[in-house]
Amino acid sequence: MIGSRPNQERTKKRRKHHFPLIYQAASPAFLEATRVSTMLKSHQRKEKKMEFGEKIKEVRTRNNLTQEQFATQLHVTRQAVSNWENNRNLPDLEMLIAIATIFQLSLDELILGGTQVNKITEKLIKDGSETRRAKLNLITTLIGTFLLLFGFACFFIKASSVEYIDQSGILHENFYLIPVGFLFLLASFVVFVGTGINYFRAARRK
Repeated sequence: MIGSRPNQERTKKRRKHHFPLIYQAASPAFLEATRVSTMLKSHQRKEKKMEFGEKIKEVRTRNNLTQEQFATQLHVTRQAVSNWENNRNLPDLEMLIAIATIFQLSLDELILGGTQVNKITEKLIKDGSETRRAKLNLITTLIGTFLLLFGFACFFIKASSVEYIDQSGILHENFYLIPVGFLFLLASFVVFVGTGINYFRAARRK
């Protein structure tokens, strides 16, 4: 029992040292500061998560416009504006430029919301990728078509050409057109197959 008394005294000292910390945590000033800090963090999270529809609505209300008036200035229907504000649909790039021009906004502020990439940015990136892919498919299809036509042209010229033997006994014919024609046909086949593979890969990603 005598040996345990120093331990009890040390425990009492520890409790005395903890009391100021507990009092500080429970003080009204400390609780108020914690509440304000939590509110600020929550507000920052909401700002970062602002959807494009909320941004459009903010622009409209800032200019004291109804959906009908906002739609009239952009030459669209009120339903289109409602779809934008409810994130059911997204405008194209030309409409974004029109909104930024009419209401004096930068595209960065309108699209990125000042800090974070959102759905409209993803849509523009996707649209740009699909446009480039469509152009590439068109170019490769045209190349394949020309190669195919050149191949058939070689066979047509070979079939239409006159073959003869001169006085020296040498045969004159366009035999080389046959392998050239087959090469053109093979090249067109490879181009068409490659275009088809890219098309189906893009379709599966969707």
